[in-house]
Amino acid sequence: AHCTDGGACGADCRRHGIQRIPTVASKLCTDVVSPMYTLLKYGLDSMSSADDLAKFVFIGHDALPLRPMWRVQEMLFKRDVSDMCVSPRNEWPSIEISGVVYSVVKHHQSVV
Repeated sequence: AHCTDGGACGADCRRHGIQRIPTVASKLCTDVVSPMYTLLKYGLDSMSSADDLAKFVFIGHDALPLRPMWRVQEMLFKRDVSDMCVSPRNEWPSIEISGVVYSVVKHHQSVV
């Protein structure tokens, strides 16, 4: 877990058996990627070579769970591939330069 206030969430993490990583600076709407990158790095570094399958889920502090985590985990591990939701092509930002169209593929934040 990544916590902006380690003291506040440290006890909860220990109670639920969740490893807390060192806090990384972040700023809403400017840099929310640094904590996510650090969580992935710690997760990948902690894997042994015997791990065949790993999926990472980012859950925000203000997320309202609709299903218990065990059910989410069960659903995620039904398939051993990654999942992402790509928006329709007409929603991708594009620009034409010298007759060549360049696009940025738009996807939803939820990627597994």
